[in-house]
Amino acid sequence: FTLDALRSGVLGETLTLLRSLYDLVLVDLSTSGLGMWEEALLRASAAVLVSGDAAPCAQHLETVLGWMDRIGLRSLVRGVARVNLSPDSARGQRVSVGDQAGLEVLGVIPFAPSCVQAALAARVPVAWSHPAGELARAYERLAASLHAVPVASPNGPG
Repeated sequence: FTLDALRSGVLGETLTLLRSLYDLVLVDLSTSGLGMWEEALLRASAAVLVSGDAAPCAQHLETVLGWMDRIGLRSLVRGVARVNLSPDSARGQRVSVGDQAGLEVLGVIPFAPSCVQAALAARVPVAWSHPAGELARAYERLAASLHAVPVASPNGPG
């Protein structure tokens, strides 16, 4: 199922319940459905945006940040995770999305189509397809970076 199939309010109710039970709830939202984004973000204590490195991605990121400004949620954004979408990315020939938006780049996911194809074929998470590879190391660095981002726990200390 997709988030778009949920009736209005179900996502928010679910997130409220999960936040009462856990210190960390991670929600991966698709690029469509601003209504669902708002429902999730209204219950969030932080947001990390994920964006490709092509010019249209940078424009989309600016649009999302403008929308978040208008609804008063821009302060939730702690940074951006950049996804390199082509081999040119590694050579610095693509847009530096985080820099353009004035956001800290918390991590960079390299262009690695063979790892993605292997993961899809094996039906495993992409980092498992080559556990010692560049992509798995990039995810480890991103996780460490996200762990360092200060976020208030809804349940308080302990």
